[in-house]
Amino acid sequence: MAIIGGYALFFIESVLPAVLSRWNMLSISRMSIALAIDDLTKHLDKLGLSYDKDMVNKIRAMNSRYSGKEFFRLLGFEDYEDLDFDPSEGASIIHDMNTPVPKDLHDRFDFVFENGSIEHIFDIKTAISNIAHMVKVGGVVSHGSPLDAFNHGFYNFSINFFNDFYRANGFTDLTFFIVRYASDWQLNQRVQVEAIVMKYV
Repeated sequence: MAIIGGYALFFIESVLPAVLSRWNMLSISRMSIALAIDDLTKHLDKLGLSYDKDMVNKIRAMNSRYSGKEFFRLLGFEDYEDLDFDPSEGASIIHDMNTPVPKDLHDRFDFVFENGSIEHIFDIKTAISNIAHMVKVGGVVSHGSPLDAFNHGFYNFSINFFNDFYRANGFTDLTFFIVRYASDWQLNQRVQVEAIVMKYV
């Protein structure tokens, strides 16, 4: 799985500012990053954001092929972990999200990042409950899930799914965006972003 260039830039501008504590984080699966390291640092410099320059040099030494592990550490996360059911992906935590996570993973992470993973997990109730259990009180969860993707995973989601689940479980300050990819996203990695305002009566 990959974070395309436009989504990475959207994340930096619109999600990262909400993550106040960057001590420890969990990514649901290890993502490859489809954004050239020089384009990433140029964008960070333009925004006036600090980043780990030693990590930039490490990524360059890796022929600029890098994963979420390097991406998030570059952005200031001290302790990065990722979770996958398949050990061959190199994740630090091996677990099938169709089953409840062990108690020692509860209330553990300041930030849980999920991008294009939960639609592939059949037991969606257990999967999203696991995510809610693993984030600390006061932490942040970020989902990047398909609303309308043909023949991709088991599910497409409504914004109501996330809104109703997280509100019912005591989460506050929910923010929603629709991020549109180009149909030829492998070549055109730009995205269009629309903020969604939820109204309650």
